[in-house]
Amino acid sequence: AWLQGMLARVESQDGRPAGWRVPASMPEAAAHAGLQAGDLVTSVNGAGPENLAQVLLGAEDGRYELAVRRGAETVTVTIETDERL
Repeated sequence: AWLQGMLARVESQDGRPAGWRVPASMPEAAAHAGLQAGDLVTSVNGAGPENLAQVLLGAEDGRYELAVRRGAETVTVTIETDERL
């Protein structure tokens, strides 16, 4: 559950979840996975930010596709792991 534990929830102006921010003090595992400090994770395996916890706990095959807003662009970061994120 390392990924879920390090992300900070970001809300839009209307109070709905906008995504999950990768902090500047992120663990080495997140950097190794392709995430950068300041990235905004907007979806995991196609599920929006309001469902992040359920998706991370429910993925059984160890493959996660994250839509990440990095500056002005959106990139896909794929993480394959034997442990829960």
